[in-house]
Amino acid sequence: MSFWMYAALAVGTAVTIAGQDQAGRAEKIRQDEVARQAKENAEMVKLNAEIAATARSRTYTSFLRNSSAITGFNRRGDDRSLKAIQKAGKTKSAEELRAADLQSLFTRGRYASQAAFAGFEGQAAMDQALINQVSTLASNGYKAASVARG
Repeated sequence: MSFWMYAALAVGTAVTIAGQDQAGRAEKIRQDEVARQAKENAEMVKLNAEIAATARSRTYTSFLRNSSAITGFNRRGDDRSLKAIQKAGKTKSAEELRAADLQSLFTRGRYASQAAFAGFEGQAAMDQALINQVSTLASNGYKAASVARG
């Protein structure tokens, strides 16, 4: 009778440990994918910010070119109001570019934090699986000793 009890306990222990290992690995894989996606999202935010900055710079350059052409056509090259408008446009463009850059940095920082936390969660899942495996071994070892005494 005790042989079968030991065998059942050994099989149960092996199955439990294998299940805990699989659960830990599956969570690690899931968290690695979360981290990969967060890093990819951060790169997309960076790319979109660069595209927007380039578009804003082109718009400003086009504005300068057009306003200068109109000034030349009207022979008002020394027009202070035009220079004030161009200066205001430059200031506004610079502010918009800084704001977009800060927003991009903030968003990329959030994605970097998400990726780091996902890495931590994946490692924690692996550590928890190992702790559960050791606990299962200890618990079932105690049960085996109890069967032997009993």
